[in-house]
Amino acid sequence: MNLESAKRVVRVLAGPALALCIVVAASTASAADKQATVNGVEYAQDVLLIQLSDNVNYFGQRTADTAACAVHNVTLDTLGKWQSLAEAALLSGKELRIHFTDCGGKKYIRVVDLWK
Repeated sequence: MNLESAKRVVRVLAGPALALCIVVAASTASAADKQATVNGVEYAQDVLLIQLSDNVNYFGQRTADTAACAVHNVTLDTLGKWQSLAEAALLSGKELRIHFTDCGGKKYIRVVDLWK
């Protein structure tokens, strides 16, 4: 096989291989939301943990645990705002709604809502 033939084979196989990678990556994450009262709020080393009354932990992180979940990285400013909303809900007894994505077995927070 000469160089030109090898290049053609690579071009032919690259498209389907890329499509398969995109499908696999997209299937590893699923979005959902949960509304409940807050059991606890914890912040340590760029990681925010909010536990709702379903006893499930929801995470906000500056750096996700895996490269596949890196799309869920957030700024310190965002973590601080989410923490404030969660603490307000905890102290007031109001329900908090967390929109999250399950990626790599961990629930990464995308949006936090606190309503009257």
